[in-house]
Order: sequence, then structure tokens, then C-alpha cells
Amino acid sequence: MFYRLNGLSVRMPALRERTDMPELVASVLQSLVRGRSKRLDADAMALVMSHHWPGNVRELHQVLRAAIALSGGSEIVRREHFDDCWVATAIGTPALEAPRALGQSTVMADVQNELIHRTLAQLSGNRSQAARALGISRATLYRKLARHNRG
Repeated sequence: MFYRLNGLSVRMPALRERTDMPELVASVLQSLVRGRSKRLDADAMALVMSHHWPGNVRELHQVLRAAIALSGGSEIVRREHFDDCWVATAIGTPALEAPRALGQSTVMADVQNELIHRTLAQLSGNRSQAARALGISRATLYRKLARHNRG
């Protein structure tokens, strides 16, 4: 005989409902930089705070991870380090739609490839540092580079 026990239900508020967003952003940022010194400038923080956040904490992680990677060695993450499409969404400007002939996976692969190449350029081609900055393994980085070079 099996019984289902529901001892505790936890409701997590959506990011847009949270009252502790500055603290959450700082906490996520520190967890991503692993002891290095990084912070958002006032404009970047205002941008993050103004976003509607339809997603959850994973969305915040991904947005900050990409901005950190694009900030390179700079201690300050600025507005220009954030993805242009995300910035357009955050400030309420409709982002350009991808042509219908291109599949979603193709568009995402192109964006991902652009991020990888920009990160590599900022880190003088150092693939180990780029993989670390992007939060992926070196093997994954090599696989993504090889896949892009084939296609």
C-alpha cells in the first residue's frame, strides 16, 4: 500500500513579484563569478530591475552569465554587455523577429556561436578561459566550435 504525503508546499514567487531583487541579483552575480570582483553599474542594474522577468531564477542566471562572459576582464558589467535582444525586451522595445524560414534552433545556434566567438575574441582566443567564462566545459566548447565549422 502506498500513501502520498504532502507535508510541505512551497510557493516561489515569480522574479517580477520579488521584493529582494537587488540582493538576489548580487547573490547570483557572486555565485557566477566565483570570488572574482564583478559588479553591475547603475545603468545595468536599472535595466535588470526594469525587466518584466517572465521566467524564473534560471533566466536571471543565463542573462547574467552571458553578460559576465561578454564583460571579459572588466570588473564592471555594463548595459552593452547584455544581449541586444534581451535589452530590447527589458526596455519594452519589440525585438526583431527571426525570418520564418529559419528554424528556432538555427537562430539559437547562431546566437550561441556569436557569444562563443565574442568571448574568445575578448579572451585572446584562450579556449580554457572562454569555456570557464561561458560556464561550459572545454569539451563542450570544442564540440560547439566543431559543429559550427561543419555547418
